[in-house]
Amino acid sequence: MKYLRLISLCLGVLASLPGHTKQLTVSDIKHLQAQTQSGSFAGRAQWIALAYYLQGVIEGAAGYHESLEKNKKLPLFCPPKGKGYSLEELLQILQQSSQSDQNRPASLVILEAYKRQYPCK
Repeated sequence: MKYLRLISLCLGVLASLPGHTKQLTVSDIKHLQAQTQSGSFAGRAQWIALAYYLQGVIEGAAGYHESLEKNKKLPLFCPPKGKGYSLEELLQILQQSSQSDQNRPASLVILEAYKRQYPCK
């Protein structure tokens, strides 16, 4: 019974996120991040959902990057060999984004930041 309540709560949190057809904007993620700071059970569940979303963003970019390299096309960005990505790094990019980026998809803002930080030569 306890697990059903947990699953129900997690599904409720996921349902409260914008639908799958709308990407989260920088502003959406900042708002969700602020809500997760409450320390409440719902806040922790939102944090987990947000972490999975951001993990999907970077894994999707990495997969696309790998596909470009395999097809001998110029990749989006060229990080050093062995570069790892962390949730903290992604959130920092979004926190430091400009005011004009607030209503743009967070995934694009992250990719553009990596493109600036790790340009291909």
